Amino acid sequence: MTFNIINTNKHLYTINGNELIIDNSKKLGEVIDRLPSGLIDKRATGIGATTCELTSPRNSIIVVPTRALAYSKALSHSDSFYLGSPYGNIKSKINDEEIRIYLSSDIEFKKFLVVADSLPRLIKVIGDDVYKDFFIMIDEIDSFQSEVGYRPKMELSIEYFFRFKEGCLVSATLIDFSDPKVNALPRITIDYMVKVKKELNIFYGSRQTVKTVSELIKDYFLKRQYWTACKSDSNSKLLVA
Repeated sequence: MTFNIINTNKHLYTINGNELIIDNSKKLGEVIDRLPSGLIDKRATGIGATTCELTSPRNSIIVVPTRALAYSKALSHSDSFYLGSPYGNIKSKINDEEIRIYLSSDIEFKKFLVVADSLPRLIKVIGDDVYKDFFIMIDEIDSFQSEVGYRPKMELSIEYFFRFKEGCLVSATLIDFSDPKVNALPRITIDYMVKVKKELNIFYGSRQTVKTVSELIKDYFLKRQYWTACKSDSNSKLLVA
C-alpha cells in the first residue's frame, strides 16, 4: 500500500497485507499521510477517508456524485476548490478563468472537489499533465454505477480514472462491478478496530412519503428527539422508506 505511516504509536493501527485497521479514537489522516491507489473498501463510515486525501501532500481531484457532498467538503477545507453547478453560497457558474487562478495560486497542494458532471471540464482546463500531476479519488463509487443509467457522465468519470497514474475508488458499501477493470484493481480494506453498532430510532409516519417528510421537517423546527443525533453527529442519517 502506497502511503506513509505518520503515527508512531503501533497500538493505534495494524496492517495485514492489504488491510489497515485503526483505533476508533483516530481518523485515517491521523495514521497515514495519503490514500493508497486501488479499490478501497471502507468498512466504517466517518473514518475520514476524504479528509485524509484533502490533507495529503500532493495535488488531488476528489470526484463525488452530488453537489451537496462536494460543497460541504469544500466548506470545511478552505484551501480546496469546489467545482459544480451553483450551490449554497455559490450563486453563479464557476468559469474556467477561476479554475486557472486557483491553479496558479500559492497553495502548495491543489485540492479540487468536483461533482462528476464537471470532471471533463476540469481535465480540459488543466490539460494532459493532469494524469501525472494529480491523484484522483472517486468517492462513493457504488453510486456511480447505480446512477449511470440516467447520469452518463458518471460512467465517463470511471473512464477518466483509468487514465491517471495514481488514484482510488472508495466506498463504504462496495457492490459487484460490471467493469472488469474495476474488479481487477487491488482491494484495500480500511476499518476501525472495534465495530460500533448504531442505534436506530424508528419514526412511524404517514404512508404518504411527502407527508412523512413534512412531519420530519416540522419536528426539526420543534427540536424534537429525531433530529438530536443529526445535529451532534454529522454521520447520523434520517431514512424515509
